[in-house]
Amino acid sequence: MARTYRIWYCLALILAFVPPTTRWLLWPKAMTQLVDPAMASAGEVLFKHEWTARDPLCAGGDGLGPMFNADSCVACHHQGGVGGSGGLMFNVTAFSAQPPGQKLREGIVHAHHVQGASKQETLKDVHPDLPAISQPALDQLISIPGQNRRGLLTLPGGVLLSHRNTPALFGARLIDEIPERVILANARAQRVKWGMASPEDENAPVGRPLYLPDGRIGRFGWKAQMASLSDFVRAACANELGLSNPSQAQPTPLYAKAAVRTTGYDLTTAQCDELTSFCASLVRPVERLGKGVTVEHAAAGRKLFATVGCAECHTPNLGT
Repeated sequence: MARTYRIWYCLALILAFVPPTTRWLLWPKAMTQLVDPAMASAGEVLFKHEWTARDPLCAGGDGLGPMFNADSCVACHHQGGVGGSGGLMFNVTAFSAQPPGQKLREGIVHAHHVQGASKQETLKDVHPDLPAISQPALDQLISIPGQNRRGLLTLPGGVLLSHRNTPALFGARLIDEIPERVILANARAQRVKWGMASPEDENAPVGRPLYLPDGRIGRFGWKAQMASLSDFVRAACANELGLSNPSQAQPTPLYAKAAVRTTGYDLTTAQCDELTSFCASLVRPVERLGKGVTVEHAAAGRKLFATVGCAECHTPNLGT
C-alpha cells in the first residue's frame, strides 16, 4: 500500500511540474540572426538614398510623402556614423489630444510635405487654438532653465505636445534577439527587489513589458510599440518618409478625412527586408576611454552608476 502511495505521489509531482517545464522548453526563443552581406549592402543603398516624389526606386506608389519628416533614413540617423541618432533639429513633434467629449487622437505633426500634392500639417490641425506652425522649438514646449518663458506655448485643455529624438540603431540586432522570457524575468526580478511594487508605482524603479495586441512584447519605438526590428523599419519608412509598404500604410494627413489613396506600395517586402538587414548589421557601441579619462576613472564611474541607482533602469546586462 505504501509503495502504491509513493508511486501516485511521484506521478502527481511530475504532472505538477510538466506544464511550467513544457512551457519553458517550448517558449519561443529569439534566434541569432545571420545577416546576409548582399542584403545588408543593398539595404545601405536604400538607407542613404534621398527619396523623391514618384521616386524610380518605388515599386508603384507615389514615392516620398505626401507627409514626411526627412527625405532619407540617414538624414536623421547619422550621429556617430550612419545609423546613429539625430540632433535636436531632427526631433519629431508628437501630440496627444482629447478635447472634452471627443475621442483621443495621437500621432506626429510632420515637418514637411510634397509641394503641389498637399498642404502642410501644423499644430492648428491638432487643435484650432494652437498656432499654424509645423516644427515648434523645444523651448516652446518645455521650460528650459535660463531661457525666456515668453515663447512657451499655452496648450489647450486635453492637448499634450512633446519632442521625440531620433534613436540610434547601433546594436539593434542584439535587442531583437533577446528572448521574451528574459524580458519578463527582468520585470519580475525588479518587482521582487522592490517588495512586489506595482509597475504603476512612480516611487519604485519597476518596469513593465508592453504586450501588443498580437501577444508579442514590444521592444522598439519611443514607447516599445513595435515587437521587432523588422516592424520598426517598416513603420519608420511609412511614418517618417511617407513610404508605404505591405506592412504599413503611409500616414493620413491630420487635416484629411480619408486615407491617402495610392496605386501601389512605395516599398516592396524585399526592399524592407534589405533595409532591416542593413540595420541589423550595425555593430553595437564599444566603450572607449575619452581624452584624459583613465581606466581607474571609468571603473569608479561604473561603480557609482550602479550605486546611485542608474543601473536600476539602464540595465547593464540583460540575458546573454
